[in-house]
Amino acid sequence: LPIAAFIALEGRDLFAVVEAPRWQSAVPLAQIMCWAGVISGLVQLFGPLYQAGGRPRLAVYEAALTGTLLALGFVLAVFTAPAGRGALWVAWAWLTVYPLVLIWDLYWSRRYFGLTAGGLFAELAAVLPGVVLMVLTMWAAARWVATGFQTTPRLFLVAAVGAACFYLYKSLVLDRRAAGSRRRPGYRSNSS
Repeated sequence: LPIAAFIALEGRDLFAVVEAPRWQSAVPLAQIMCWAGVISGLVQLFGPLYQAGGRPRLAVYEAALTGTLLALGFVLAVFTAPAGRGALWVAWAWLTVYPLVLIWDLYWSRRYFGLTAGGLFAELAAVLPGVVLMVLTMWAAARWVATGFQTTPRLFLVAAVGAACFYLYKSLVLDRRAAGSRRRPGYRSNSS
């Protein structure tokens, strides 16, 4: 999420520093693909769950579903996109397919393992305020603090603000939460 947020917010400047200006038209594509990658990362959690839970066929079905939906999305995008917009429409196909696969995964993981969408998102809920805070501080740094900087120092400043925010949230909230859960009765660490 931190990397996706950084690319989504600062993609134009990042591409200007990394490569020649001819790549600027790829910025919206990269920004969309960052968010597709975040959702894809969630989807990737289910394959090991299916394997560990004794349902390896679900992992195969998930891969087949993903491949089929992506292929259909790509074909639709290429043949229906306006001239010069095919790649962008393919990126939107990625971003559309992965939430559908995530819904499929949530259905089967609830049916066979008792994992609910609420339970999954409750586990992620501790991280989400930190992500929102990080994205907002990076956005504020990019818009108000770093406006007078050249491209490269601006990128470093925005990245540093995001990294500092991520680290502070992790140490002040997540690490304390984890330490509190280890002190609860019934918790067994791996060392016992």
